[in-house]
Amino acid sequence: MYLRKIYLRDWKSYANETVLTFPRPTRNKNVVLIGAKNGYGKTSLLEALVIGLYGRDGLRMVARADTAGDDSRQALNYSQFLERAFHSRALAEGRSNICIKLTFGEDGEEDLTIERVWYFSASGKHRPGDDELRLWIGDEENPRPRRAPPLQDDDDFARGEIAKAALPSHLAEFFLFDGEQVQRLARKDMAAQVRQGIEGLLGAVVLRELRDDLEKYAQRATSNTGATAEDIGVTDLQADVDRLEDQQANTQREVADLERQAAALSAERDDLTSKFSGSQAGGIATVRELQAKKSAISNDLANAREQLTSLLLGEFALGLTGRELRDRALNRLKGELTLHQWTASVATTRARLNEFLAAIEAAAPEFSPPLTEGQKLALDARLQSAWQSLWHPPPADCAQSIEHEYLSDQERERIRLRLLDLEKLGLGTIEQLLGRIEANEQDDRKLQRQIAEFTGVEDHLQGIADRIREIQPKIDSASADLLDRRRTLDAITGQLSARRAELGRALKSRERSAPERRRSEVARKVAAMIGDLLDEAMPLYTKELGEKMTDAYKALAHKTVVNEVKIDAQCNVELFTRRGEKVRDLDASAGENQIFSFALISAIARATELQFPIVIDTPLARLDEEHRLRILRHFGERAGEQIIFLTQDTEIIGRYFDEIRDRVAKTFLVEHRQLGEHIGRSVVRPNEYFA
Repeated sequence: MYLRKIYLRDWKSYANETVLTFPRPTRNKNVVLIGAKNGYGKTSLLEALVIGLYGRDGLRMVARADTAGDDSRQALNYSQFLERAFHSRALAEGRSNICIKLTFGEDGEEDLTIERVWYFSASGKHRPGDDELRLWIGDEENPRPRRAPPLQDDDDFARGEIAKAALPSHLAEFFLFDGEQVQRLARKDMAAQVRQGIEGLLGAVVLRELRDDLEKYAQRATSNTGATAEDIGVTDLQADVDRLEDQQANTQREVADLERQAAALSAERDDLTSKFSGSQAGGIATVRELQAKKSAISNDLANAREQLTSLLLGEFALGLTGRELRDRALNRLKGELTLHQWTASVATTRARLNEFLAAIEAAAPEFSPPLTEGQKLALDARLQSAWQSLWHPPPADCAQSIEHEYLSDQERERIRLRLLDLEKLGLGTIEQLLGRIEANEQDDRKLQRQIAEFTGVEDHLQGIADRIREIQPKIDSASADLLDRRRTLDAITGQLSARRAELGRALKSRERSAPERRRSEVARKVAAMIGDLLDEAMPLYTKELGEKMTDAYKALAHKTVVNEVKIDAQCNVELFTRRGEKVRDLDASAGENQIFSFALISAIARATELQFPIVIDTPLARLDEEHRLRILRHFGERAGEQIIFLTQDTEIIGRYFDEIRDRVAKTFLVEHRQLGEHIGRSVVRPNEYFA
């Protein structure tokens, strides 16, 4: 496969539309030279190839990009890189996106075109949700879209298609690289370089990511549905339920005892009051009336205190959370309810969309003339787009995700209404209850004094009055204790209900988790197998790679000391002379280290047996004259393979150009036009080169 065309629009200094068309490489004409002075857009072409092929996955190969941090940080870095790449005049000239389109060809096969479009806001900010990635098969006049099958992620599908038809991303650094990358590789020791190369051949990066993902899946499955953790959870919940049931039974017995005590004391008091009335009808009647008032006041006082306690422990406590927190909770609940309803509506209409499309196709009258396949696809695409516009974007007040999955829509609404009711709760409610309690306490003391006055009227009534005075505090105490135990019983009953619900969910989850546990075990075994595979596969490539490195190193190095490169199972490198002696303590210069790295890159590219362009930016940096000639000769003579050199005006000129002149199939010259301070435009001129 070779590179046929690069199309750029508003990518860095390549404003408007820039097209580079490449000839098919032949056995004798396989080299393309793209010349540009520093700062004119040479490296930007290499970055366009990498990002056009791999999108965000290619960011790690861009020397000028920041690839540190976790996934969210890397996504931000990707957006920032694209914002810097967006041509600064594009928005002012009415353009709001970057487009990179790469077309690859292969003898006997249809062309593959990879098109990526990135969109930006009016302020120049990248809009990740609007990015487009399209794959096309066929020539420019009649391209056919290559789409993901149902239920498969579009990006994953495109990543796989590009890896199969063009080049996997983990091998790209051995085909698309610059002089700085070679220098970074040269600064590593030989064993580290070789290990990196073999891991690239094996796709170790992808395999390790797969192994890590499997291990994370197994760990997550174990924590969520694993036998040990789940069984322990059920056991703990069952223990809580048993403990709360015991507390509930004990508290119910205490409530029943207090109710009997209060009833007995009240009955004795009423009996004494009745006897007292027989001896002094008028006085006793007054005492009975006062006692009834006092009892009513005591009950109202107890109820007011209970209401105040309930308010302070319930609604008032929620009210203290503050309006801001309550508003956030209300908005979250409303957003999740909207999201759930919107998702259900989308799913319902999506299920009928294909029926609708089929009905349109079958409906009368038929199209005359009949639609072509291309027109049918276009009609389907328009109908799909029209359906998308009905439901996307989602409502503005829709939540981004569901955090409270354990709540039903009815529960969300009940909670929302309860929070709204808090707005009705004011300081006046509490002040009213406090005033009521204070008034009852004053009336209670007043009545107690009046009762005491009546009980001292006659000596024969003194005993009855004393007993009444003795009983009443006991009744009050029993009533207070009864109220306290009833509140405790209500709290225990609420906790018990919640724990029983959790226990029921845990038991159902454990019943459903058996298949998930089996998948978790399979994931662990596969992850371990991948680790073993990597360990065992590394040595299998060392011999072949050593042979290919020997050929490449001998072709590139102008010193003849090294005759053979051998690599052991641990990727350690030994250099041998013609007589089989080890070359020890090789005091290699920086240039010789680069030659070793070039030899490794060449060997890896040959070992893959993939026909893909090799693109080298600034290939001759920091090399002496002889090494430069050997690099050009070695890579230029890779018969039938496309070689693209991105070169400065001091590199492949004069003698170096003459070295590969016969193999050059096409040249380009990139010129630069200044549009303003720090703003320019690169212009590509085909079939031109440095004078």
